[in-house]
Amino acid sequence: MLYYSAHLVPPNYSGNATGAIGGLVDGADWEHQELMKQAKNTFREWYLPDATREDVIYMLRDRDPGSFIIRNSISCVNSFSLGIKAPPYPPQAAATSDFLRSGQVKHFIIGTVPMYDGRGDGVQLCGFNDQPVFPALTDFVSHHCLHPGPLPCALRLPSSISASQQRLGGYDSITKYGVPAGGSGIMVDMLYLGCVPVDRLEKSAAIRKAISHILSLAATSVNGLPKRCEVTIHAKPTEGVKFTDRSKRNLVEKHLKPSQILFCGSDPEGRNYVDAGLRNRGFVHAKTFGILIRKKQLWMHENLVYVFSELDPNQSAVTLINYISHTFTS
Repeated sequence: MLYYSAHLVPPNYSGNATGAIGGLVDGADWEHQELMKQAKNTFREWYLPDATREDVIYMLRDRDPGSFIIRNSISCVNSFSLGIKAPPYPPQAAATSDFLRSGQVKHFIIGTVPMYDGRGDGVQLCGFNDQPVFPALTDFVSHHCLHPGPLPCALRLPSSISASQQRLGGYDSITKYGVPAGGSGIMVDMLYLGCVPVDRLEKSAAIRKAISHILSLAATSVNGLPKRCEVTIHAKPTEGVKFTDRSKRNLVEKHLKPSQILFCGSDPEGRNYVDAGLRNRGFVHAKTFGILIRKKQLWMHENLVYVFSELDPNQSAVTLINYISHTFTS
């Protein structure tokens, strides 16, 4: 049985770092103090002790670089695991397949070690030389918001009220990790880009192929994407997913039944859809995603992917993806 030292270094523990020694952060620094307050106010957002590695990847894969979650480590006794969304690789560097499959989420171990001044146990980033020791996780987090050190980027604290809680406030209930459940469903506005047959490809492979086809068509076709239009998507547990053309010009109206929906996910390669219309709205990085369904005709069937991108910076594709994944494909 594993025992954790979380009671020795609770995430909301107010360690006195003033006049710190042995690598501790100087608590008199105003910016650090402000970050400490924010870290304490939001610790329930970033400290999820019983989350799994898969939970962390799922929650961070579509978040901004620097977003992070700390959980109790399963493999290392008296330690924590830090999952952080890393920045994308530069174009000239090749990302590994494992890195892409993990949604660009990297993992680090935070160990519990004796404090230099004998005040009990502290926490320290493992695997690197000369790392400072902190009296609590909040000190560790606030320091690495300013000084990333060996981490791929600086940590990024959530707002005092989580974005997911704000977006999902109208739903009947929320699952443990922020995925809406039950009730009247979810309604969002997105940009519909087209539908692509993908033979019998499944999950991320199907999404990747469909988005590659759509982006290639958008870049090379004189007429662009003929089915491109703004749509309202309404997903309900009992009815499936419906989306309709907001302007009614293209008369796009689709109903994807719950039994048809196989998978929903963002582009595994993290590509964005960019065009003049979105740029004019000030929306430069619109996430692309797809809904994979199975279409049956008599004894034959094929898989189709409906491809979308974000339309409004205030309506995240992540919320919709999480809802569809939890409601129809889990």
